[in-house]
Amino acid sequence: MRIRLPLLAAVVALGAAMTAAAPAGAAGATQRHTYLRTVSGWNYVSTEAGWTDSQGRHAKNVLRARATIPGPYEGYEIRHLSGMPDGAVALWSDVAQAYVSAEFSWTGRDRGALHARPGQTTVGPWETFYQVQIGTSGNYPVFTLKANDSSGGSYYVSADQGQNYPGDLQGVLQANQTVAKDGEHWAEGPGPRNLITGNDYPWRYAAFDPAKNPPSDFVDAPNRGGFQYARECDSFVAWKIYENTGGRQYTQTGGPGGTPTDYRTYSVDINGGNPGMGPDAKDWATNATRYNSSFWVDQTPTPGAVAQWNANSGGMAGFGHVAYVDKVNPDGSIVVENFNLTGHGEYSVNTFSTKSPTVVGNLTFYWPSNFVHINQFH
Repeated sequence: MRIRLPLLAAVVALGAAMTAAAPAGAAGATQRHTYLRTVSGWNYVSTEAGWTDSQGRHAKNVLRARATIPGPYEGYEIRHLSGMPDGAVALWSDVAQAYVSAEFSWTGRDRGALHARPGQTTVGPWETFYQVQIGTSGNYPVFTLKANDSSGGSYYVSADQGQNYPGDLQGVLQANQTVAKDGEHWAEGPGPRNLITGNDYPWRYAAFDPAKNPPSDFVDAPNRGGFQYARECDSFVAWKIYENTGGRQYTQTGGPGGTPTDYRTYSVDINGGNPGMGPDAKDWATNATRYNSSFWVDQTPTPGAVAQWNANSGGMAGFGHVAYVDKVNPDGSIVVENFNLTGHGEYSVNTFSTKSPTVVGNLTFYWPSNFVHINQFH
């Protein structure tokens, strides 16, 4: 539901939000759940928790690019380390509950294998990687990762998926290359099991209450790009797309310049015109494929998709409505998060089902008209 609200201008601070308590050794790091994939074949990187050796490329928790569908073995956090050079990161394996090490003490062909050592909860030199973005592929940033050994050597992380490592050794990640080619190019993109959810929307306090939100905290700036009107449904959804596609410009306080400079790379333009998604929520399904040929629209919900209501449909007003799908339940119902469902500029989490209406106060809503798939989550 859409009521015109001013855009909150906010100071952009790279990596300033999304901080959370981290295991020892990563104090002050920013973190985000993600999947890692090879750009050459788009295989997901798995932590081989079922392997049993204690060392070598068959060791328990060695990393390997081999999955076609992400699951619990493919979840990671990339933690950007404070007090370190730009691009210094640590990799945390969700299934191993451990940091990933480049095993430079292993010898021969095993040397440099990436391994989430059981119990490795601190970050040292071999758990420190250097991430450099080199471009994009679709909506996803493409980057290289390097690790340094104890002798000062610096090696790109590679996944050799050719004949050098046949069988189950194919795709094992190793820091062993001095030149970055296709096999050393990676993409980071959250997926359906690791969505960033919750009300971390930077403009959530730009509300109707002038005592809490003085007019100096925002400016009325429609149709100038970015996230448009604060606390609107489409602005919030554009933010969730942004951070779940890899955008990292976060803000915690009000002030001028609130739109991330890279929103066009990681999100969508919610305004009207060509190629905007808007001007209103009701227009998203119509404009999606024109905006980006990789987007698609159907009636099948998936985590990370945009639930969209047409004008005057499903209990919504003439502007329509959009919400972010957090979860699809076994019974087919969906859990969405959104702003301004009831017209009061408020955040809410709601469940929708094809079998029964969703009642919020004295308002009744129904199943979405469409689902717009933007982040390529299946």
